[in-house]
Amino acid sequence: MRYACLLACVGIFGSWGELNAQSRKISFTYRDVPLKTILKDIEDQSFYSFVYSDKIDVNKTVTLRVVDLELDEALKMLFAAVGLNYKITDTYVVVYHPDATSARQAAQQNIRITGVVTDETGQPMPGVNVTLKGTMTGVISDHSGKY
Repeated sequence: MRYACLLACVGIFGSWGELNAQSRKISFTYRDVPLKTILKDIEDQSFYSFVYSDKIDVNKTVTLRVVDLELDEALKMLFAAVGLNYKITDTYVVVYHPDATSARQAAQQNIRITGVVTDETGQPMPGVNVTLKGTMTGVISDHSGKY
């Protein structure tokens, strides 16, 4: 009985933590900084990771000031400034071009997804399972962390 109660409490507080992470406020000021730098800083200030295709120009420079805004509002401002859209799914922020209608349609196309799995220090992580959410499609990262 104690274990059931403990699991219920963990589930309740775990769900609250995910909801609370989205309402966490962030601040930043940038002048002519590459989008990839801003995305990295937001990852550092939040519990979210950004996912985007190589067609997204993350070297595009951005000038933007955000002071004490919830993550969703800050992302609206950021991506409006660079002409992109986003969708928050679990702990990921999927960034896409406005002409991409949905992740499901993109998945139905023959798209190759690649990347590198790294730890907090930037070191590659071999042998990590990487799956396409909602599917049975997946791979394991190689000795360099690439998939």
